[in-house]
Amino acid sequence: MSLLSFAKKVAGTPEKKATPAKKAAAKDVAAKKPVKQAEAAPLVTGAIYIEPLITEKSLANDGVYAFRVRPEASKGQIATSVEARYKVKPKMIRTLIVRPKARRRGATTGSTTSWKKAYVTLPAGKTIDLTA
Repeated sequence: MSLLSFAKKVAGTPEKKATPAKKAAAKDVAAKKPVKQAEAAPLVTGAIYIEPLITEKSLANDGVYAFRVRPEASKGQIATSVEARYKVKPKMIRTLIVRPKARRRGATTGSTTSWKKAYVTLPAGKTIDLTA
């Protein structure tokens, strides 16, 4: 007897049991639907890319572009996203987690959200038009 069922028994709540009719209906439904194996759903390229970071520091590096991406995005997903959107295959991608910063407003303390930054290096002679 599990701890939850014991607690229900002590509290006087009757345990719900599946009736034979419900079991048969569940078997029929399971028999009609094909069973799919769990697949890791790939993130859509539009869901990975959030926005380019247009700052003085990010524009100073020639051939290196900074993007703000989703925290769960991998380097491979970022590369395919950049390639799909800008039609340029990246040479190298470096990522980092931007840590939250403590902020105060009066007596209330809080912090900014953490996010992921990706530095995308392009091959020599290739550029990205960030205004588009």
